[in-house]
Amino acid sequence: MATSADLASWKALGGRVEERKKRKCFIGPQGETFDKWSEAQKLVQSLQGPMPSGAKTDGVKSQTKKRQSQPEGKNPRKKAARVGAEEDAGPARKGTRQVNYKEDGRGVSLGKACTVKAESVPEASSEQEAHALLAGEGPTSRLHRLGEFQLHDRAGEGQPLERLDHMSEPLLISGTVFRAEGPTTKAKGQAVRSFGPVTGWRLKLDEASGNSQILLTTEAAEYTCLRPAATYKAVFEPLQQQAAIFAQIIQGLSPQLGGDAKASLDEVAARLARAKVGKAYAGPREALAMNGAFVIGQLELWDGTKGTKLTASPFAESLRQEVEAVGAWRAQDPGAGITIRDPGSNPPAPAATGPGSAEGDAGMQADLDMARRLQAQLDVQQARGPQGRRGAGQGAPYIKISEEEIADDYPMPAQYSKVEEEMDELLLMEDDAFNLDPDSLPRRL
Repeated sequence: MATSADLASWKALGGRVEERKKRKCFIGPQGETFDKWSEAQKLVQSLQGPMPSGAKTDGVKSQTKKRQSQPEGKNPRKKAARVGAEEDAGPARKGTRQVNYKEDGRGVSLGKACTVKAESVPEASSEQEAHALLAGEGPTSRLHRLGEFQLHDRAGEGQPLERLDHMSEPLLISGTVFRAEGPTTKAKGQAVRSFGPVTGWRLKLDEASGNSQILLTTEAAEYTCLRPAATYKAVFEPLQQQAAIFAQIIQGLSPQLGGDAKASLDEVAARLARAKVGKAYAGPREALAMNGAFVIGQLELWDGTKGTKLTASPFAESLRQEVEAVGAWRAQDPGAGITIRDPGSNPPAPAATGPGSAEGDAGMQADLDMARRLQAQLDVQQARGPQGRRGAGQGAPYIKISEEEIADDYPMPAQYSKVEEEMDELLLMEDDAFNLDPDSLPRRL
C-alpha cells in the first residue's frame, strides 16, 4: 500500500496516479503502467539509485515500528510529504524552503519559463516602409501619431520646433510611428530614425477634451505628437506650455466653444488662473505678455482657417499693449542693443540692410523672445526660493523658540493692590433720620 510520502516521490519523478475500475493505477514518466505499488516502487528505486543498507522497502509493520522510534516532529514521512507539497507549489516556494534536489536525486521540471522577454519596438528603415507596414492592419490615412520622438539636426542634436523657420538645415524626426487610431503599445508601432524633414507644424484643438495638440507635417504624412523622448522633453516643454495657454484663450474667445469674443484681457487671465496654466510665470498676465507674440500669431492662423476675427477683439488689442510694455516686440534697433564679439576684435559692423536682413532680424527677435521667457521663469523660481521648490512630502520649516524668548513677551506677575477704598454698599439718607427707629423708615412693598 502506497503512503503519502510514496505518492509524493512518485509524482516528483513525473508519474501520476489514476483510478481504473475502483483501483489505483500508477502511470510512469515514460507511460509505464503498474497495477501494484510494489511494482512501481521498483521503478522509483531504480531511478533514485540504491537505497542504504538496512532500509526497509515494504511491510507495514516495519514502517510502523520505524515511525514510532522517531521523535515527534522528525518523521521522515511527514518531511517527504512537505517536500512533495512544495514541488506542487512551484519554484518560488522551493527556493524559500531551500530544498536541495541534487542530494535527493530527483529532477525538477518547471511548467512555465522563468525568463521574461522585454517588449521591443519593430523597426522600419524608412518613413514609407513604416506606413506600408502599418497599412497592413487596416485602412490608413495621411494622419499618424508619433511617440517617443525627438526633433534634431543632421548631427543628432535636439532642436526646438519653434526654430523651424529660422534654421539653415533641415529638421529631422526620430521616433515611433503609430496609426491614427488604436493602441499605442510598442508592438503596434514602427520605430524610424532620422526621417523627414519637417516642412511645417500647427496647433489643433481637441474639442472633446479641450486640450491642444501639436501636429508635424512632412512630405509623406502628418503626425500628432504624443509624448517626447526623455532626452527631448526639456526642449519640447516650452512649446507645450504655449499650446496649453493658447487652448484656454481659444475656449474663452471662440463662441463655437462657449466663449465670448468680447472678453477682456482680465477675463482671459482669470480663466488661465482657474485652469492653472502658465504656473511657471509670476502670474497669468505675465504668462500672456511673455507669450503674446506666439498667441497673436496663432490667432491670425485661427482666423484664416475658421473665418473669425479674434485678432481684432478687445483681448488682442490689450495683449498687444502688454507685449509692447515689456518690450517683447521688435524695437527700432534690430539688435536691441545686444552685440556678441570676441574681446580685442574690431567693433561690430552695422546691421545689414538688404533682402537677407529681414530673415536674420526675425531669428534674432525669436531668440530675444525665448530669452525673455526663460529669464522670467528663472526670476519666478528665485523669488519663490527654496520654499517654492520644496517637495510635496515636506512641511513648513521648523523654527525653534526658547522659553526665555516667550517669557519676555509677558510682564512679571505682581500682587493685587487696591488703588482706593472700596465698599460693597452705600446707604444714602438724611441726617435727621439717624435717630429714627428702623421700623419707622419708609418701605417698599
